[in-house]
Amino acid sequence: MQKFSAFLFLLLSACQAPVQRTKGELIRDVKTIHLRFVLSPGKDLAQNLGTIFELRNDSGLHLAAGFQNNSQTYATSNNRILSLFCHDTLALTTKDLGRPFSEFYNGNKLFNINNQLITVNINKPYEPKKYNELSKSWEVDTVLSKLGDIYNLQIVNNQILAFLRNSIQFGSNEIFRLDDCYYLSSIYRNGSFLIFAHLINGKNQILFADWSPGDSLVIVKKYTLDSYSPEYNFPYAILDVDETHFLVGTNIGKVYLVSRDSLIEVHSRTKNEISWQPYSFLNYYNQTLIGQFPSGYLFTYNNSKIKPFYPKVEPQYWNNNHQREAQGLSLYSGKIITGVWPWGEVYSYHHD
Repeated sequence: MQKFSAFLFLLLSACQAPVQRTKGELIRDVKTIHLRFVLSPGKDLAQNLGTIFELRNDSGLHLAAGFQNNSQTYATSNNRILSLFCHDTLALTTKDLGRPFSEFYNGNKLFNINNQLITVNINKPYEPKKYNELSKSWEVDTVLSKLGDIYNLQIVNNQILAFLRNSIQFGSNEIFRLDDCYYLSSIYRNGSFLIFAHLINGKNQILFADWSPGDSLVIVKKYTLDSYSPEYNFPYAILDVDETHFLVGTNIGKVYLVSRDSLIEVHSRTKNEISWQPYSFLNYYNQTLIGQFPSGYLFTYNNSKIKPFYPKVEPQYWNNNHQREAQGLSLYSGKIITGVWPWGEVYSYHHD
């Protein structure tokens, strides 16, 4: 893996809040910090690189850089995107990029692939589109569309790792295929794949595999799950919780802790529960957060235990009996950001 290098000269001063010196004139504090860092993580096995640095002042987080690790509904983050945060009092602006697909109902996944914004519609996974900055419009990505049905995209060793309907492709090479399945739900982290295979015979499997760029993928463990009828056991979110374990959350309230040595069911909804579905995961300090349905609350996973995360955010403008899904989790400015379906609620959690 190539080294990440960054020179942050004058960046801190550029982030200083404007100071009113004369009427109608705003200038910034001229104090600067010269910071240079080089990150050389070695061979790229999709390791979690985490926070690179944080600079704080009396008002809190001021400047930071790092690599996020989260899993949204049906898609896992590309953990090779360096996120930079700079606190500033300048107002944010928004821009409408238009509708990538004309259908009224769209479930669009967004990816940043080599600084190119890509969207994949869950109803049309065979027709990925990219945003053209010059024409200000969406157009079919003719390169990615040749791959077939795209379920997820990741960058490893500066190449695209594509998770397709029943195969996994690295660059131009197919490294895994399973023909007797409806589709695969997969993630690659720390030199290992966690593959959830939805088999045609109804007996779903979780496969644990080792792989590194240039080598062959080797299945080291297979776990066969019970078939569920009429409910269909499939994952909404998969995320690594440490270097050897993955957390898998499914539509029927099952949460599995999976490694090459064991599969442990750490949560199963009770008969009295209408539902309990984990829709999103986020690694946050020494715990993993879970966005849940039907409450829309967050939960924490730590040491094989799932507990409520506080404070609980109640619906603000509607009946509490309505069902809510915490479909998205992310970090910004050191704060947890969660997006809740179906009313488009967005909340931030932060330490006082």
